[in-house]
Amino acid sequence: MQRQLDDLSELKPDICFLQEVNPLQERTKKFRKVTGLKSSVQPDLYGLKLLGFGPPFNLQNGLSILFPSTAKLIASKGFRLSGRPFSYASEAISLQLGESRHGFYVDVELESGHRLLLVTLHLHHGVEFTAEFQRRLSEIFEETQDVDLSAKNQFYLDMQAADLRREQELLRLMDKLPEDLDVYDEVLIGGDFNMTPESIPYARFERLGFTDCWKRATTAPGLSWNLSANGEVLQLNKQFQQPFNLAKYRFSAPLQSQLEDALSENEDRARRIDYIWQMKPKSGLKPKSVFL
Repeated sequence: MQRQLDDLSELKPDICFLQEVNPLQERTKKFRKVTGLKSSVQPDLYGLKLLGFGPPFNLQNGLSILFPSTAKLIASKGFRLSGRPFSYASEAISLQLGESRHGFYVDVELESGHRLLLVTLHLHHGVEFTAEFQRRLSEIFEETQDVDLSAKNQFYLDMQAADLRREQELLRLMDKLPEDLDVYDEVLIGGDFNMTPESIPYARFERLGFTDCWKRATTAPGLSWNLSANGEVLQLNKQFQQPFNLAKYRFSAPLQSQLEDALSENEDRARRIDYIWQMKPKSGLKPKSVFL
């Protein structure tokens, strides 16, 4: 926490998009203090809470946007991107019995008169079904005899589920953004997308006219998920179960072991999953149509 505060104090940012802020209000207050910025927040993973109290007692996880203190806040809106149909998360009350993902935006007007739409989100974390991962799975299955075809097909379908969920989350995001984007001088979307630049949604953002700010600024890989370089995240990641229980497929023990290794390699690989997208809207732009 102190390292984050020191970095923000040194960087003196104009805008911050923050995810996994826990506890949400307490940390956001500290971020405001060191940056001198205003803030708006959206609970994300809260569990069962009434006025901030309830289980899990160590979980008040959310999203935060910091923006210039001189800016006028015109509107803010939070929305659920995925999760159980009746789940709900706000600062007053939260009803969550499973994973939900959220996003939110603030509509602000700067002192200069420029109007910005600032959006942040945290998409579902799960297996990314990359071309390299598919190639590795093909090798494993080709080397294995007498594999139950129905179990194999179900396994492949399950491996694609997380990608499909992220695409649906982004489709819902586009549906929740203001319909008339060309009233804004600029739209910025920053967050944890849990996807790499090789993914299909990445290409769709580019088709919409968004610019990947990191890619524009540098040719460096920008590995925002790098367990070998971040021991704290590595230890935290070990506390979570692998996203799939392979026992249900009833594969042979050697095959299951190989698949577990492939899943671990895919999950632990260093990659960029965090982005800031920038766009100057064009007249008549309909974001949702590009994601359909």
